[in-house]
Amino acid sequence: MEYNELMKELGAKIGLDGFEPDEDGCYRLSIDGSAVEFLEVPQSGLMDTVAKVCDLPGEDNNEQLCKVLLTAMAPGGTAEAYTFFIVPEEKCVYMRRTDVLASLDVDSYFQTLENFANALEDWRGTISDYRQVLPAINEALEQQADETRQFGLNADGFLKV
Repeated sequence: MEYNELMKELGAKIGLDGFEPDEDGCYRLSIDGSAVEFLEVPQSGLMDTVAKVCDLPGEDNNEQLCKVLLTAMAPGGTAEAYTFFIVPEEKCVYMRRTDVLASLDVDSYFQTLENFANALEDWRGTISDYRQVLPAINEALEQQADETRQFGLNADGFLKV
């Protein structure tokens, strides 16, 4: 199915007659208070569905957040169908799903969009929970580093000689 045709049918299915793209060809919806963007990937036959997950927690904690997200995207992980990316200028984390346009119809994409919205909500909750335990994680890491220095171990955990 063609991108614009799919978007127009999606708009009609959810009661948004006249669902139109912006000047860049991007369609946008607000789903449960979240802005979701639909983008055609030029010359590829692909379409991306994208939404902001969260703001970055701060430079000291970005590494732990990235580990959580990368682990989830691994084969068999909880976010296998999605990718996460950071926009450094905005200091935000986004979630993306890429679909082959030719394999979609409005009903299958509507289900895909519903799954995307549910996953987005789940990830926001997971990251919120993560942020609550982050101070304890950082404290444990600092304590471990202090103990390592105290016993004369190097960064790899081996005894210094």
